[in-house]
Amino acid sequence: MDKKSYDNLVERVRTFVDGPARDYAVKIESSGRCDLDMWKVLREEGFLRLAAPEELGGMELAFGPYVRLLETFSSMH
Repeated sequence: MDKKSYDNLVERVRTFVDGPARDYAVKIESSGRCDLDMWKVLREEGFLRLAAPEELGGMELAFGPYVRLLETFSSMH
């Protein structure tokens, strides 16, 4: 993935984390469960295929960029 594409992906993750993910985090903390709607959104956004190989439909991110995105996701709560 080139730098511009990665930067766009980082911005999409930040937008998600600062927006809808906050509501999901509250629900998760109160119920102790992740509802199916959250998984659907993560799948639609492509966030569940960040490290998967391209031949399987993934983005095949290298470890470093992948971990940086996970760090961004972890700031949801």
